[in-house]
Amino acid sequence: MVELGRFTLIFSFILTPLTIIFYLLFLKSKDLRFFISAQRGVILIFSFIVISSVSLLYALVTSDFSIEYVASYTDRTLPLLYKISAFWAGMEGSLLFWALTLVILILWLWIENRQDYRKIHVWAMIFNLGVLFFFNTLLVFLSNPFKTLPFTPADGRGLNPLLQNVSMLIHPPTLYLGYVGFTIPFAYAMASLITGKIDIHWITKVRKWTILSWIFLTIGIIYGGKWAYVELGWGGYWAWDPVENASFMPWLTGTAFLHSVMMQEKRNMLKIWNMVLIMLTFALTIFGTYITRSGALASVHAFAQSNLGPFFAAFIGGWFALFLILLALRWKKLKSKIPIENVLSREGTFYINNWILVIIAFTIFWGVLFPIIAEIVRGVKITVGPPFYEQVTIPFFLILLLIMGICPSIGWRKATLKGIIKTMLIPFLLTLITIPFLYLGGITRALPLTAVSLSILVFYIIIFEILRTAYVKAKVQKLPYITSLYRLLLSNKRRYGGFVVHIGVIFTAAGIILSTAFKKEAEITLKPGQEAEFMGYKIRYSHLMYEDTPHYTWFRAPLNFVNKKESFWLKPEKRFYRTWSEQPNTEVDIKTTLAGDFYAILEGWDKDGTAYLRVQFHPFIYLIWLGGLIMVIGGIFALLPDRRQKEPITQKQNNSKNSLEIKKGGEK
Repeated sequence: MVELGRFTLIFSFILTPLTIIFYLLFLKSKDLRFFISAQRGVILIFSFIVISSVSLLYALVTSDFSIEYVASYTDRTLPLLYKISAFWAGMEGSLLFWALTLVILILWLWIENRQDYRKIHVWAMIFNLGVLFFFNTLLVFLSNPFKTLPFTPADGRGLNPLLQNVSMLIHPPTLYLGYVGFTIPFAYAMASLITGKIDIHWITKVRKWTILSWIFLTIGIIYGGKWAYVELGWGGYWAWDPVENASFMPWLTGTAFLHSVMMQEKRNMLKIWNMVLIMLTFALTIFGTYITRSGALASVHAFAQSNLGPFFAAFIGGWFALFLILLALRWKKLKSKIPIENVLSREGTFYINNWILVIIAFTIFWGVLFPIIAEIVRGVKITVGPPFYEQVTIPFFLILLLIMGICPSIGWRKATLKGIIKTMLIPFLLTLITIPFLYLGGITRALPLTAVSLSILVFYIIIFEILRTAYVKAKVQKLPYITSLYRLLLSNKRRYGGFVVHIGVIFTAAGIILSTAFKKEAEITLKPGQEAEFMGYKIRYSHLMYEDTPHYTWFRAPLNFVNKKESFWLKPEKRFYRTWSEQPNTEVDIKTTLAGDFYAILEGWDKDGTAYLRVQFHPFIYLIWLGGLIMVIGGIFALLPDRRQKEPITQKQNNSKNSLEIKKGGEK
């Protein structure tokens, strides 16, 4: 299996540039035989990378410690699920998983367009394969997962305890799907530039891929936050860590791209913006990979030091240079002849929305990059902490929330201030009624009160817009209101799916604001049999528990939380894994209630059983996870075809015509 995995990697490395050459020969000669050869090349590349991936999985599951990667990330006592997740736990395996994900998407793209001979599609395949070739090169020459050891150890090093969490089965794969998925829209943008086909075709072609990538990236980020919250033992979910930021930046620019493409579809505007945004999104996905694997910045998420950093930097630089050259050549064709007539229009709010998202992404990028520059220039390692990011980005996030409320309420081209006020009047009055209840509920500080009130206002605006439109349609079409509402939601899934996504953003924003502003925390020391007070609860501690298992040794401090209404247990632990005994792992325990999460951490203990504990309360933190779920549901809804939508027949006719022309060209 080792040799099979190694040789199939080499075969895919050789076949990728050959397949690109066949596509180029087809573009030059129009000979269908070259196109067919390229198609077979795609299938073979897919087959070889799948075989290589299965070989590595087999080695991980069967504990083949002759392979350095298997010995580094697994051991004999590791549960089967975590042996599988070890596939993407290290640098070499994660690069192979990246290549596997990309080749699956390339095959999917090929299946959908296997009879499409148009230049734009062929060039898109070439650019996709070009990205794949880069990863194949790294895998074969610099980071081979099938590298063998000079001897076979009796057992492996084992998986880092921090990665032994169910979220790690979901977080990295979905994050990679989001990262890699943006390669498809990027490839079509480059194909559009190189062919000069600067029309709506490439935008409509990549819509599905963009939404899918955004959905998976959202899932990956949310699950990453959940993993940090549960596994790292510090009570947080987001620390503005460089690797966390690396996943958030393409999400921001990808979100801007999703909004911006609607402008090109509806009004034939922002063509240059769309090109720049998708290039930035693709570059940031590669930059995130570079940050994770180069060891350039200290991060709990990053891999060890490696020599791959310069190669990723050169790869990003090469693509940027090519993009800028093509953009310069097509500048006149891309430049929009339709100006934004008024800021008080849907175009105006979309444009402002784009700028704000890009500014936030650039701010985060600078915060990530500055320590690297400082180390190069001054030779001193520094860090950029949460205060910088929060002070700079929070005002922009609040403006974004407001724009989310204004945008659905105004039309294209031009809107009047009077019309906006009329549309927003009822939601605004409802928000004014709600604010006193928020204040009485304990939200008294200015910033949290403003942010929560703004979130509620946007929620009311979205709901009111949906209900008002359904009412108008019911009156015009003389339908029952429920029927009108049902038909309305199904008639434009992309628009109303976007509304659902915005509601998810509101829930997540509320969860972040409330859990941050009103978090409670106490450090307590308890001897066996002692009690402590926390938020009206008595915390009773009986004794320190201990158990030795084949995989790890754990120490547990059971805590009984009791008040007049309820009683529950939290049992935080420290684990000492057999192969990572020098690094104790904190296992927190969490009790979720309607008001929020009670969170307990075992910091340490003495020989007499005295426990050093930290207890926290995170109000309404579950709104963050709920908001993420709502965003994903909204994205999926936006992907579904609209009610009564019919497939156009021109595509098959065009393909048939192209097929005849190509065959004739081949005969010539």
